[in-house]
Amino acid sequence: PVAGSRRLDQQAQYDDDQMQQYGIQMSGFALKYLGCQNIHTFSDDLAEDNDSDSVLGMDRFVTFRLCPRETCSSYYEYGCDAGFGDYVISMEEYLE
Repeated sequence: PVAGSRRLDQQAQYDDDQMQQYGIQMSGFALKYLGCQNIHTFSDDLAEDNDSDSVLGMDRFVTFRLCPRETCSSYYEYGCDAGFGDYVISMEEYLE
């Protein structure tokens, strides 16, 4: 076997696992990091805290794009311009 390769039956299981976890086969997509955003949002915990100066807490998010692998380009700022999906998740989840 070639280093880093999978047998066809292992690849089929991998594709099935991805389909079950993500709803799509991720092998057909490239991930393009678009940026981070810090947003002040209302916090119940801060609102209940008598020692807090504000009811607003800082939430941190990461934005990324899934581009079809065959049309994704590292030369294009956003990776691709058609057939993509933009996603926003918490920074904590992104870093896991």
